[in-house]
Amino acid sequence: GSDCKTSGVSGKCKLITNCPQALDALKRIRTHNLKRCGFEGFTEIVCCPIVNAREPSTDNLNGVFTDIDDDENRSTNDPDTVQQNRFTTTKRKCEQVCEELSNEIKSKVDFHIIGGVDAEVGEFPHMAALGYETDEGLGWDCSASVISNRYLLTAAHCILNIKRLVPTKVRLGVTKLNETDPQDYAINNITVNSGYNTSTKHHDIALIKVDKEIKFSDRVYPACLYFDNDDPQGLIVTGWGKTTIGMLK
Repeated sequence: GSDCKTSGVSGKCKLITNCPQALDALKRIRTHNLKRCGFEGFTEIVCCPIVNAREPSTDNLNGVFTDIDDDENRSTNDPDTVQQNRFTTTKRKCEQVCEELSNEIKSKVDFHIIGGVDAEVGEFPHMAALGYETDEGLGWDCSASVISNRYLLTAAHCILNIKRLVPTKVRLGVTKLNETDPQDYAINNITVNSGYNTSTKHHDIALIKVDKEIKFSDRVYPACLYFDNDDPQGLIVTGWGKTTIGMLK
């Protein structure tokens, strides 16, 4: 495996099944804090610490190593330092666009935590409802997230489903699907991840392209794409569902 660092500790990229520290943490607390190198098929590849690279901390809950900031002691030739400098000088396109949009559009909505309650208008402006043509009319059976002025990200199972229905419309800018002033767009093209498995739901992701540019406002604008290797924390699930009996929201 290639050289790597996790929490300041030198390591090698290995399959998680070949990393004793990861297996030990998973056995005890069902998670680990090792840096992810990637995947081989469906198996995670982690930065497995070299045993003698640093003394392990007994205080670390994940049983791996203490997270110590070594910025002052790092050489400018350190791979982590070079990587950090590279991203501060040359940002990825999605990061640049996210910053530009954040500066242009500032939502003034008061936020609250979702817990089976209504979302505020503009609280999740990337939210989109997917409309399906049925014998009974247009049905809103899935959701997506706006990620640019022409594209939305959704789940592959919203496209390849047991009903064999494909979405034809996108609705934006509303928290209730029966509102009178939504932004509706026709779907121009759909791309499903070629590795999607309908049984295991691996690679459950798809891209939707709408027929024209989406008009951004304080109620409609894209979500920022997450591009770090580590898993994000504090996730929130949003969508349309029944918060009270008989009320679809």
